Amino acid sequence: MEGENFKTLGTIGDYEIGAKWQWKLSAGAIQTFYLKTLLCISLILMASTCIFFGIQSSRLSAREAELHQISLTILKLQSEVVLELQEIRKLKAELSVESIESDDSDSPVIREKRSISKGSYNSKDTKPSKAKKNSTTDKKYHPNHHTKNAPPKVTAIHLERNVSFSVTGSNGIINRWHPQWLPSGLESFQLEDHNSSLVIPSTGLYLIYAQLCYAATKDNNSYEVRVISQGAASSHSKIIAQCSAGTTILDNDITCYTSVAQILQANDRVYLQQIQKHRHLLMSMGRSFLGIVKLS
Repeated sequence: MEGENFKTLGTIGDYEIGAKWQWKLSAGAIQTFYLKTLLCISLILMASTCIFFGIQSSRLSAREAELHQISLTILKLQSEVVLELQEIRKLKAELSVESIESDDSDSPVIREKRSISKGSYNSKDTKPSKAKKNSTTDKKYHPNHHTKNAPPKVTAIHLERNVSFSVTGSNGIINRWHPQWLPSGLESFQLEDHNSSLVIPSTGLYLIYAQLCYAATKDNNSYEVRVISQGAASSHSKIIAQCSAGTTILDNDITCYTSVAQILQANDRVYLQQIQKHRHLLMSMGRSFLGIVKLS
């Protein structure tokens, strides 16, 4: 392909001053130009496609993270619901036991009263000794008689969580404890700060024991048993025991148990705090727990 063009630049008298040029393009040059253009368009389309798929992939990753977080939340809620149901069953069992004990304690008194009434009713011939004899015979069923051989009362509490797992937060404090058994002791404990700390009922010598079970990991795991004195702030707590555990086998869970005898004052608070943050704890029955027993 070729062409010619002329342009007048000016005139001097009868003469014209101009420029003339000629251009020529071969078929091969035009074909090369077309191929380069198509190649550029293809590269632009490929880049646009990569950008599009990259954006979609990032969106999918964000959605997957959201779904994972939702699934963890659902599992946590399920664990909490199971825990609440177990607490309700436990309360029902305790109420039924208390009602049975109250019935047993009331019936001997009723029998005693009936025997006295029967003796006084049958003794028309002024024989009060018969009623007296019956009441003496029935005294062996009095509730006080059943408590003679009962074990001595102690002040103690054992706490667990009964959930599948738990992740320690940024502060590492283990909370949401619930009593698994609580003997009818002379004194009772109280739980505070989202059921994370046990309030000591009276001054004395106590045995504090604890265990945490960690999911399989090669990282070191440690926790502390801490005490906050009465009236002191949480930042002024002191360490009375520490437990550390680790393993190189990823298939095994890790348990860390410790116990300590300590003189505690009334209204002191005892709690567990994980040293490393965001650790996965196995909290099912018997794996992780906290307990206190008053020795003297």
